[in-house]
Amino acid sequence: MSNSVKPDIIGVAASLITWLIRQFKGKGVQEVIIGTHLQNKEGVRPRLMKAHPTDSGKDYVFALPAGVDKSDFEKNRHYFESYTNSIVEIEATGRKLVLKTYKSEFPTEIKFEFDPSLY
Repeated sequence: MSNSVKPDIIGVAASLITWLIRQFKGKGVQEVIIGTHLQNKEGVRPRLMKAHPTDSGKDYVFALPAGVDKSDFEKNRHYFESYTNSIVEIEATGRKLVLKTYKSEFPTEIKFEFDPSLY
């Protein structure tokens, strides 16, 4: 019995690995903000409020601090596109900014139906 692993240890290890993946997965776009020094004069950065998947990619909703606006994100668009490996669209209203990502993958097959009898 000394060579066997207890099921409790396996469960704890699996839980820990899952938790670590979740920690790194949600901070990806926030890491781009840190890396590009996207912040106001006081050092306050945009805060990621939520991220939710869409049919075409993912939307990231940010709360903007005073002194940071859409143009700051536009200047760094290529970093966001590179990190997410997608096309990025940026929309802002007031202090809310939405970074929309669109998958840059094209379908391998496009279905097309043609009935020559109609012509």
